[in-house]
Amino acid sequence: MDNLPDTTQRCPHCGAQVLSLLQEVLPQGTQLRSHTYCLDDAMGKGSFGITYRAHHTALKNPVAIKEFYPVEYVSRNVETKLLIIPAKHRDTYQRSLYRFLEEGQILAKLDHPNVVKVRDLFQERDTAYIVMDLVKGKTLLQELENQPHKKLSTDRIETLIGQLVNALTAIHEAGIYHLDLKPENMILTPDDQLILIDFGAATLASDAKRKRTRSFTECYAAPEIMSGGEVGPESDLFEVGMILHELLTGKLPPPAMTRVLETDTWQPQGLDYPWDMLIVDALRIQRSHRSRTITQWWELRKQPQDNLIKIDQKNIENLQGKFILPLLKQQGMVHKLGRGCLKKAVPINQNQVLVIEAGGACLLDFKTKMAHWEIDCPTSGGAISENKKILALVWQQNIYLWDLTEGKFLRQLQGHSKKITDLAFNKDGSLLLSGSLDETLIIWEIKTGRKRHELSEPMGRITAVAFSEDNQFIASGSHTGIVRIWGAISGQEWRCLEGHQRAVDSLIFSSDSKILASGGRDKTIRLWDVTSGKFQQVLEGHQDWITALSFDKNAHYLASASAINDKTIRIWSIAQRQQTQQLQGHGNSIQAIAFCPDDRYLISAASDNTIRLWDRETGIAIKQLQQHTT
Repeated sequence: MDNLPDTTQRCPHCGAQVLSLLQEVLPQGTQLRSHTYCLDDAMGKGSFGITYRAHHTALKNPVAIKEFYPVEYVSRNVETKLLIIPAKHRDTYQRSLYRFLEEGQILAKLDHPNVVKVRDLFQERDTAYIVMDLVKGKTLLQELENQPHKKLSTDRIETLIGQLVNALTAIHEAGIYHLDLKPENMILTPDDQLILIDFGAATLASDAKRKRTRSFTECYAAPEIMSGGEVGPESDLFEVGMILHELLTGKLPPPAMTRVLETDTWQPQGLDYPWDMLIVDALRIQRSHRSRTITQWWELRKQPQDNLIKIDQKNIENLQGKFILPLLKQQGMVHKLGRGCLKKAVPINQNQVLVIEAGGACLLDFKTKMAHWEIDCPTSGGAISENKKILALVWQQNIYLWDLTEGKFLRQLQGHSKKITDLAFNKDGSLLLSGSLDETLIIWEIKTGRKRHELSEPMGRITAVAFSEDNQFIASGSHTGIVRIWGAISGQEWRCLEGHQRAVDSLIFSSDSKILASGGRDKTIRLWDVTSGKFQQVLEGHQDWITALSFDKNAHYLASASAINDKTIRIWSIAQRQQTQQLQGHGNSIQAIAFCPDDRYLISAASDNTIRLWDRETGIAIKQLQQHTT
């Protein structure tokens, strides 16, 4: 409170009325801890404490002392300067005081160059005090205010954020969340060392589920902080993302609650890779959608932007070897015991088929019955880009992207809160669509790994998704039987299609993007006009639900497959709207079907652990791979 003009009505730091604040702070010259420390003046005040500039009476060195003073529960006796704690707040005050002492004890054990050092902790005057180093320098806010456009160079930003990440990693490992990160709570020393200060809003990890009043700064705070929800390291990460955007652009993004209350379509604009990707990840509204740790988030910037550039130099047929998901390798896995249940089969040519299975994926040869290559990765489903270069495998809420030209793991995508049910690539493989039981659709950018759109309107659990061939539309099917068509560019709903009586398990657009076919658990296939949304035809004949659909390349024919009580593949003429062929032979539910590139042959994979290649002219399975799980 030093150097304020006599006419000042409010404190420029905290906004409190000066007269009231002077009554709350301890006067200059107050002695603490048996005359060990002497207060010089008050530097700032928050919801849970007052910070003083002071000095050690014997050593004469300056220190900063924070007094526990929860303004919501206490007041100060004007004459004695002792705390007045109303009886109704006594229990709450004591619990808060205990947490303040516990946080001080943990901070005192930290010895990190980017975290203010705690030198002493004691109780006195019915409250407690934390003694810290008085850091010389200017705040990061003052540094920004001195810049012409209130922003810094990317080289400087990387250095400063790197130091902040180091500091937060240390305090998170110690079981503390800061929860009030902002430029004024970071001091830059004369040698440009960033020091994180002001732990007045900090919470212990063991206390993270408590819904209690916290001190926070609204324009930086994560939504869960403002709503009193459970917090975690991801809450600090959100505030880091806000700060990073401010350092890069000179402006803050919209506050979290503004985005929550409005339709959240905000995305960073005009930023280069990897800064845009880092900000998107950090500022996800749902805490569970952000990176789990601050270090994991910071490592994202090391993912090369051009990690897909080599796609055209090699192809899937030439790949050889066994490849393991890095996470499994870290856990000591050498090779899986079996391939597991078949999930999907995609014909590469008449002799080779890409198989997605419970244990990962492989390229099988019908002639040799051997695998050219194998990927070990837990899988409940997946998709492959049309150029056969990028493979996406799903396990629970995770998507694992692989470059099939080199057998290289690219990155993990996380954004859904519940199990992912289906995936679909767009035509050129630059975008991936995912649907989940959490009732959301996400369009991912393959090159950066960031979200382009997250669609979360009430639509029920998503059971199937599809991308149109012209990249203009996406489709989703739900457990209620409703099919929706969305604009892939705008992210806005285009059509809502009703007709199925039960869940929709398969969706596919025709090659000309004019027709959408949907297969349901009501044992029917429905054809829809994409532009008008009008129902065209229902195709009936299967005796169980429709598990898979595939158009030929000219959209003249549609193939459908069914579950265990049917086990047939049926070929339908689109022009005649009737069945032209039926293929039988599988002994269990058929999981996947696809026309081969020349359209004469059709491939199928079933829960009987067989993959069959069918000649459409004869209706006979001319090739077969058996005992896939061995």
